[in-house]
Amino acid sequence: MKPNSASKRANSGSERPGWTCIPELRRLVMILSAIGENERRPLRAVVVAVEMEAARAESLLRPAK
Repeated sequence: MKPNSASKRANSGSERPGWTCIPELRRLVMILSAIGENERRPLRAVVVAVEMEAARAESLLRPAK
Protein backbone atom coordinates (compact mmCIF):
# COMPACT_ATOMS: atom_id res chain seq x y z
CA MET A 1 0.00 0.00 0.00
CA LYS A 2 1.31 3.44 -0.82
CA PRO A 3 1.96 5.69 2.20
CA ASN A 4 -0.79 8.17 1.39
CA SER A 5 -3.32 5.75 -0.06
CA ALA A 6 -5.02 5.21 3.32
CA SER A 7 -5.95 8.86 3.66
CA LYS A 8 -6.97 9.05 0.01
CA ARG A 9 -9.21 6.01 0.50
CA ALA A 10 -10.68 7.44 3.72
CA ASN A 11 -11.43 10.75 2.01
CA SER A 12 -12.79 9.19 -1.16
CA GLY A 13 -16.47 9.93 -1.61
CA SER A 14 -16.72 7.35 -4.36
CA GLU A 15 -15.53 4.42 -2.22
CA ARG A 16 -17.41 5.32 0.98
CA PRO A 17 -19.99 7.90 -0.05
CA GLY A 18 -21.66 8.41 3.34
CA TRP A 19 -18.44 8.65 5.30
CA THR A 20 -17.30 11.99 3.96
CA CYS A 21 -19.95 13.78 6.02
CA ILE A 22 -19.08 11.98 9.27
CA PRO A 23 -15.59 13.12 10.38
CA GLU A 24 -15.36 10.70 13.33
CA LEU A 25 -15.90 7.69 11.08
CA ARG A 26 -13.46 9.04 8.51
CA ARG A 27 -10.80 9.32 11.23
CA LEU A 28 -11.54 5.74 12.30
CA VAL A 29 -11.00 4.50 8.75
CA MET A 30 -7.72 6.39 8.51
CA ILE A 31 -6.50 4.95 11.82
CA LEU A 32 -7.49 1.39 10.95
CA SER A 33 -5.92 1.72 7.51
CA ALA A 34 -2.62 2.67 9.12
CA ILE A 35 -2.62 -0.35 11.46
CA GLY A 36 -1.00 -3.57 10.21
CA GLU A 37 -3.24 -6.39 8.92
CA ASN A 38 -2.51 -8.77 11.83
CA GLU A 39 -3.21 -6.09 14.41
CA ARG A 40 -6.41 -5.07 12.62
CA ARG A 41 -8.14 -8.47 12.54
CA PRO A 42 -9.70 -8.30 16.04
CA LEU A 43 -11.14 -4.89 15.20
CA ARG A 44 -13.08 -6.04 12.11
CA ALA A 45 -16.25 -6.78 14.07
CA VAL A 46 -16.14 -3.24 15.45
CA VAL A 47 -15.61 -1.80 11.97
CA VAL A 48 -18.56 -3.79 10.60
CA ALA A 49 -20.76 -2.51 13.42
CA VAL A 50 -19.64 1.07 12.76
CA GLU A 51 -20.28 0.70 9.03
CA MET A 52 -23.78 -0.66 9.71
CA GLU A 53 -24.52 2.22 12.08
CA ALA A 54 -23.22 4.72 9.52
CA ALA A 55 -25.46 3.21 6.84
CA ARG A 56 -28.45 3.38 9.20
CA ALA A 57 -27.69 7.00 10.06
CA GLU A 58 -27.33 7.90 6.38
CA SER A 59 -30.67 6.25 5.56
CA LEU A 60 -32.36 8.27 8.30
CA LEU A 61 -30.91 11.49 6.90
CA ARG A 62 -32.13 10.85 3.35
CA PRO A 63 -35.51 12.36 2.50
CA ALA A 64 -38.33 9.91 1.83
CA LYS A 65 -39.26 9.45 -1.82
